[in-house]
Amino acid sequence: MRNHYLTVKILYFLFALCILCPASWVHAEENVKKIYIEDTSPAISTPKYSPSMESFHPPLGTYLFSITWGKVQAGKATIDVTRDQDFYTIHVLAKTQNTVNKFYKLRFKGETKLSADKLVPLKATMFQSSSKRAKETEITFHDKGEIESVRHKFKDETKKKTEIRKLKTENFTLDPASAVFIVRSLEWEEGISRQFDIFDGKSRHLVTITCTGQEKKDVLGEKRDTWVLVPKIQNITKGEEPPEVSAIRVYLSTDKAKEILIIEGDVFMGKVITRLESFEPLKAIAAGQVPEKKKVK
Repeated sequence: MRNHYLTVKILYFLFALCILCPASWVHAEENVKKIYIEDTSPAISTPKYSPSMESFHPPLGTYLFSITWGKVQAGKATIDVTRDQDFYTIHVLAKTQNTVNKFYKLRFKGETKLSADKLVPLKATMFQSSSKRAKETEITFHDKGEIESVRHKFKDETKKKTEIRKLKTENFTLDPASAVFIVRSLEWEEGISRQFDIFDGKSRHLVTITCTGQEKKDVLGEKRDTWVLVPKIQNITKGEEPPEVSAIRVYLSTDKAKEILIIEGDVFMGKVITRLESFEPLKAIAAGQVPEKKKVK
């Protein structure tokens, strides 16, 4: 089941599975070992992209995605996108379903907050659990390139270890959620390739995304024009292994919504497909206020 876990981790990069820890995992911190870890990633240089917000209008609402592994219904993922004044907030929940739970039960929850004008990350929290183990991570982006990560590890619902990482970088570094939004906001054409420096709270990743052309996809009963984006993920943190998922293809709609409609990934035991299953839009009460839900027809 490791291959399925790594595939869901790819979704973490692409969907920004940034997570809030449930209260049931919060325990007293007596005798918790704290470890301060130095960033050993080599210095890299990636562009600081300026999103074109005039041509990018991300829909507010709830996306539901189904995850299939071969012929097996492997999991579900929901993504809530809201806007409150000058910030976007992204809530994500992903989990394996009953068939897979018998072998490997996996849960992700998350929240990310980023600025609405330049899509700059402010804070991301993430929680993942499998079997009797869990990890909770909080990433805070400070001024002048300072980034702090606090990562708690649990076993049998008891906190065992806390890892603290502090990065100081001149490079434009993102968390997965803000990276996804910037990827969506940019203009794409066949042959365009862009690079991103992404920090997930533990490791730095150099992500190269190349547009290989356009393709029509049948999504929710209609043909949608999409850009085909092929990401290549390189873990640049010393001693870390790269994900064991290859041939990832992301289908991004070519309209102003620029929605991720389908993600396909090849793993050792077959193909994993994540497909948009439904979307429930939100309607803003007024400018600068939290939107309220509107039912889909």
